Amino acid sequence: MKKIIFALILITLILPNFSSVLAQTAPRPLEVQYPKIPGTTTPTVIEFSFPEYAKYIFYFFIAVSGIAGLLVIVIGGVQYVISAGNIEKTKDAKDQITAAVFGLLILLCSYLVIYTINPQIAVFHLSAPPVPPDIKSGVLLCRERVDVIGFWGLKLSFFSLAPQQQETAVAQMKDILKKIDKECRYQATPGLLLDAPEFEDKIKWVYLIPERQKLQYGTILYEERKYKGRAVVIYGDGSGGVHALENPTEWSLPADLKVSSVMPFLINYRPAPSWYISLYESVSYNQYNTTAKSVTHSTAGISGAEVFSVIPGTKEIGSLKIEGNLIVIFFKNGGGWTLETEIDVFTQSDNNLNGNIMGRWDPSCVVKGFIPLFDRYYPCADHIVVVPYGNSDNY
Repeated sequence: MKKIIFALILITLILPNFSSVLAQTAPRPLEVQYPKIPGTTTPTVIEFSFPEYAKYIFYFFIAVSGIAGLLVIVIGGVQYVISAGNIEKTKDAKDQITAAVFGLLILLCSYLVIYTINPQIAVFHLSAPPVPPDIKSGVLLCRERVDVIGFWGLKLSFFSLAPQQQETAVAQMKDILKKIDKECRYQATPGLLLDAPEFEDKIKWVYLIPERQKLQYGTILYEERKYKGRAVVIYGDGSGGVHALENPTEWSLPADLKVSSVMPFLINYRPAPSWYISLYESVSYNQYNTTAKSVTHSTAGISGAEVFSVIPGTKEIGSLKIEGNLIVIFFKNGGGWTLETEIDVFTQSDNNLNGNIMGRWDPSCVVKGFIPLFDRYYPCADHIVVVPYGNSDNY
């Protein structure tokens, strides 16, 4: 009996401190019928937070310990009365009564000590500090504009806010996430929008959300399925350099662009020194035309995306060789390359580019036949952008 009383007292002493550690546990539903204990709310099938649950257990053990102590006193008193004349049994009865009274005093003192140290623990007014929600990295395709930039600002300043301001910030961030869930679709790998007809041809805003602060997403958006047709490329902050790597960027798409397939890519800032691309003026890598020109561009030492010229002295490109994880984007114009629509994209070598859409960008790239049916289109572009890419498992 003494061991039982000691165990109950020990649990009563430990529980308040244990509950303060676990007070940050999210509320969870309880579906067990508990006895009613005076001084606290009885858990029911409704959602019941851990601090309330710990308070109930605390008072439960106080009640059980008190009842057990009184019961031991009564049993000891009865034993003392009926053992008159038996010195050994009388002594045992006195010891039981003394131990029970001592245990009840410890029980009372434990509550008083806890209340003196921290009244909030004694009364279980425990509250977990607010935890800011997060937003997934990747490409966010939205039908309407959402406040991703505002969300990011709240996230960066969160831990410098006062507790009440943190609660307000969490509420605002959750409201933004609700709108994102309704109006947007996350895309971190290449894919079509066939499985999301409510988004196909309805994307108007794009957000690039960085990966682990250092790695920036970019994306190519195509009007046609299977990564074909008119397209735009989005990366960085729009200048074509390595910028805005620690913050999301927001993009408004051209009003007439209808997005049906998406090719996201994660910029790799450490391309292997052996990676390169080679441009050939003729098909089959100039195998059948030894006088044709060629040029090789190494990616060793480049940072992010890099702009390269085409073959010196000609715009014509008959074949392309790619070594490494590189995206090669051909552009019609020589100016800025972000959000341009006249592009052609390659992620692997191609030994014959004749007939590609690049041939229709410039009349000088067309050899006229007797009739338009016999016109020959030679791919030609002003410049290319080479992007080392990977996924989050590469880092």
